[in-house]
Amino acid sequence: MRTPLDDLIVSCGFFCCLGSRKGKVELLTANDVAQLLKVKVGVIRELSRSRTQRNSAHPLPVVKFSKKCTRYIRADIERWISEVAQSSQAANERE
Repeated sequence: MRTPLDDLIVSCGFFCCLGSRKGKVELLTANDVAQLLKVKVGVIRELSRSRTQRNSAHPLPVVKFSKKCTRYIRADIERWISEVAQSSQAANERE
């Protein structure tokens, strides 16, 4: 039996796109985010853990579908990178 979500999910190779009337949302895996940031996938997994999220000034934006299924929205990751960079620049200027 098909659900409305089945109509939204479009496979795009190593990532998925969720369609909507406003456009598409690109979902990334931890491996995809690691490649984007040029870090090891273990770093992304650590940044995605709940305790790290609670203790971070800039938590990595994640979408948790279940305990073992975490995805990342590309636009949110790009926004997060900008926020961290701006915060880092501001901290460097204060020193």
